[in-house]
Amino acid sequence: MKLSLEQTKKYLLACSNGPDSMALFGLLQSEGYNFEVAHVNYHFRGQESDQETVDLIAYAEKYQRPLHIHHAYYQKEDGNFEAWARNERYLFFAKLLSLDSTITAVVIGHHQDDLLETYLLQKKRKNRPYYFGLSAETEFKNMTVLRPLLDKTSAELREYCKENSIPFSDDSSNQDLGFARNKIRHEYVSKLT
Repeated sequence: MKLSLEQTKKYLLACSNGPDSMALFGLLQSEGYNFEVAHVNYHFRGQESDQETVDLIAYAEKYQRPLHIHHAYYQKEDGNFEAWARNERYLFFAKLLSLDSTITAVVIGHHQDDLLETYLLQKKRKNRPYYFGLSAETEFKNMTVLRPLLDKTSAELREYCKENSIPFSDDSSNQDLGFARNKIRHEYVSKLT
């Protein structure tokens, strides 16, 4: 598994401590990329969320990677949790990029399963987006967002983490079928080959 990003650029890794973003952390680290790490703790899952932050702090310290942490607290009046969380993290990323002009792009661990889930969600909602699924490169809130793992499956990224002793955590809310994305993941994407 190898990344095809530009070695001369500096990146901001969006990292949840899940297997996809931790695999991307490992790849960026092993291939010698210049990057910093951004993590948002939404405090949505209580102690589980806090443990992910603690674990990521330890991993970033092990490799002496600058780590930026944002604490966000969801309130029911904020509306849809997923939309609120997406807005929180991208505002945080935009702030970090505004403070460090040497960072050229945000890299996200979205993978093939995410691409399929997004496509199926768009179709279900009868959206007419500019681009179906996820694009490998987009501009959002005046930031370049790169998704270098779209040709890898979730299973491949988990295996990469295990083979390379990269710790990760599993988000228990991914089992909650109340979220449309989770329902699509479990009912459709998990059955695709």
